[in-house]
Amino acid sequence: MKSKAYNLFIFFIAFPCIDIFGLSITLFLFFSHLIFTKYKFSNPFSSLIYSGIFISALISLFSSYFISEVDNPSITNTLLLFARLFYWLSVGLYFEKNFKVEYIYNTSKYFFYGLLFSICTYYFFQFEFELGPIKYSYIFRRNEFVFNFLCSFPFAYHFVTNQKTLRYFKFLFIILCFLAMSFTDGRSGFILFIFQILVIYLITNNFQKKKYI
Repeated sequence: MKSKAYNLFIFFIAFPCIDIFGLSITLFLFFSHLIFTKYKFSNPFSSLIYSGIFISALISLFSSYFISEVDNPSITNTLLLFARLFYWLSVGLYFEKNFKVEYIYNTSKYFFYGLLFSICTYYFFQFEFELGPIKYSYIFRRNEFVFNFLCSFPFAYHFVTNQKTLRYFKFLFIILCFLAMSFTDGRSGFILFIFQILVIYLITNNFQKKKYI
């Protein structure tokens, strides 16, 4: 999984700020990753899955650009939703099949970068502008920021604790994240963040004990 497209794919999952034709840039980066790594479909099942990804992406591409979102969705909007769900399910199956332990460090690094960019833009310089079919935007609602934050933090923490220099700033990083969640003015996200830290502490502490037994 070592490709620039994959690294950018992870970065923009943590820092989702670019849409192309109404779709997240992560979709295009994922396909670029498959192409650059010359991924081979080893069996009919995987071929079916990635055919589904491609079809879902096409449906999402055209429908999201020409169909506006409404409060009372039509059948077309419902099909669009299913296409997007199937796409992400298929991406999840791809990672479940191909992801290896040795990829965690590199993956965590780009989650870390994306999380830092996400915090900085959310609190200091939110932006939005369009250039043709490309839209640059990071004006997120609180719940969207909190969701991305909670998904990215465990990976970012893993990178900080395993990087030779950053490991000495581990507690500073936790304090930064603690403050970032505190100032969202939300309770549920903050509680989940505290729960995340406790779970990570219990897992790592238990691992360290087994390591030295």
